[in-house]
Amino acid sequence: MPADARALGLSTYLEPATFADVLEVQKRQRPLSSLAEYAQALVHYHEYDAFQEVEGIDEALGEATAADRAAARDAGVGAGIFASFDLQLLACADDQLKATAQRVAHLHEVPVGEALARCRALPLLLGQALDRNRAQAIKDQFEAIGATVQVQGFKAFAWMDAPTLR
Repeated sequence: MPADARALGLSTYLEPATFADVLEVQKRQRPLSSLAEYAQALVHYHEYDAFQEVEGIDEALGEATAADRAAARDAGVGAGIFASFDLQLLACADDQLKATAQRVAHLHEVPVGEALARCRALPLLLGQALDRNRAQAIKDQFEAIGATVQVQGFKAFAWMDAPTLR
C-alpha cells in the first residue's frame, strides 16, 4: 500500500477482478440478492479467501434454481453484473422490407431470403443479453430505416432501476 494512500485513510480490500468475481458468484447463486447479501459475500471472501456458500446451493460455484433465475428475469434482473438489453423487431414499413431483411441477414449471419422470411413473421428477436453499446448500435441501425424496435432493459442488481437506451 503506497504511503500517500495510507495517509488518506485508504486500505486494500480486493482486486477489481476478484471483486467482480465475488459479485458474479453471488448473483449466479442468488440472482435476487439484496445489497446487504452482496456486501456479506464480499466480506466473507475478504476474510476467508473463498466464495461464500449460499444455503440451498450444493457447490460454491453452483447456480440458482431455474425458478430463481426465472423470478429474477421476471423482476427485470439480467444474468450478468452489468445492464443488458434484449431487442425485438416489431414492425417495418413495406417499402423498407428489403433493407430491413438485409440488416437482419447481416446481423444474424443468414441468407437474405431467410432473413426476409423472418421479417415477414414478426416479431423477430434481434439480440439478447446485449451490452449497452451493441444494443444502441443495432437499435439505431434499424430505426434509421423506419423499423420499430422494442428494447427491454435488464438491470444488473435487484435494487437498481431498469436501464434504458437513448
